[in-house]
Amino acid sequence: MKILIISPTQSGIGGVAQHVTGLVNYLQKKGHEVDVISSDNTFTIPIKKLKNPSFMISSFFKTKFRKKYDIVHVQHIVSALAMKNVNGKKILSLQGQFSEQISFLHGDIAGKVSKKFEKSALKWADAITVPSQEMYEEYTKKSYKVFYTATKKLFRGLLIL
Repeated sequence: MKILIISPTQSGIGGVAQHVTGLVNYLQKKGHEVDVISSDNTFTIPIKKLKNPSFMISSFFKTKFRKKYDIVHVQHIVSALAMKNVNGKKILSLQGQFSEQISFLHGDIAGKVSKKFEKSALKWADAITVPSQEMYEEYTKKSYKVFYTATKKLFRGLLIL
């Protein structure tokens, strides 16, 4: 299978970076062709409050030139705009409640804008993976196709391969 992973981060010691590295290695060992778009190979503005928005925009343009993939797996809501450009089954892996985090960190106006974007991003995905039972219940109530991956003993996103 041809798989594209889009993630704001790929290297470092953080949880998402470690997950992406492990997922790429696992998929390649299984014989899949894996491409990654991340801040490691995509323009970002390395200033607090600008890194994620700049990644969102530059990864969006970068995917305009990508071929068709069987699977497009994105980590985090900020990667979802780029996901929209690429043909293939779309998996969105959430690591938290994006709009709530934005509201807490940047205020109510930013939170409201991010909530609208989040709602759109969730609709673009063919499947959504979440790390907690609480998130699973919340998104299931909203009628999204959600997988609670902690109980599956599988890497996130592999549930529909």
